[in-house]
Amino acid sequence: MSRCFRSSAMIIEKELYDRCCRAYQRVIVELEEKLSAINAPEDEIPILKQCFSIIMEVSQSYLLPKEY
Repeated sequence: MSRCFRSSAMIIEKELYDRCCRAYQRVIVELEEKLSAINAPEDEIPILKQCFSIIMEVSQSYLLPKEY
């Protein structure tokens, strides 16, 4: 299963998240929500494409941690 489907844990470490400003924390939370909203079909390839698309969209405006 892809890393996009962590249900309750964030992809980045809490310590890194806590050091970020509130505005950037909101961006990370929105990114995490979009990634976890992707439903897992039987074929994982579309999932990876959706995850990549979401991450690339956010990365157009923000630098993202390497975990993404």
